[in-house]
Amino acid sequence: MKDLLVIASNNADRLNKLVNDILDVDKLEFGNVVLSMKPTAVYPLLQTSIEQNLGYAARYGVNLQLEPVTDELAGAVANIDVDRFLQVMANLLSNAIKFSFLDGIVRVKFEREGEFIKVSVSDEGEGMADDFRQRIFQKFAQVDSSDTRRRDGTGLGLNITKVIIERMGGKIDYYSVLGKGTTFYFELPLTG
Repeated sequence: MKDLLVIASNNADRLNKLVNDILDVDKLEFGNVVLSMKPTAVYPLLQTSIEQNLGYAARYGVNLQLEPVTDELAGAVANIDVDRFLQVMANLLSNAIKFSFLDGIVRVKFEREGEFIKVSVSDEGEGMADDFRQRIFQKFAQVDSSDTRRRDGTGLGLNITKVIIERMGGKIDYYSVLGKGTTFYFELPLTG
């Protein structure tokens, strides 16, 4: 009986996540989400996102690492919606964690490139084939879409992430090497 309850609970959690993701996609696509944009130092939010995802990383036996930056860069400000920014980071970190090998490291890097800040999330996992590039940010896109796939997910996180980043005036992309890992990165305009 206990095993059945655990299965039912896990299925309910997955269904709840799917419904919430679908609602987010619809709201974002149809402009029903008003972003609360304000100038915010980004690096402290990266620290927060690492802290918020430590438990999830531990579940997969993965370590999270935020690369240190200079004090000047740590104070770099972008005009963002804090809650949606943390949602973007949760999506990128959870994907990197899920596709990492046991005892792997997910690295978060923060840089300035001209008038933009750049955030990169890198894993040391399996990587993705080039033929997946056309679909990666589409709804329900998953590298392993078989019924026997090993990882949880709705296939909506990267689509939601792309829409949020673009609504905040940025852009997102990735590069990947089979057998070596994947890096997702996004850029947002600096303010001030």
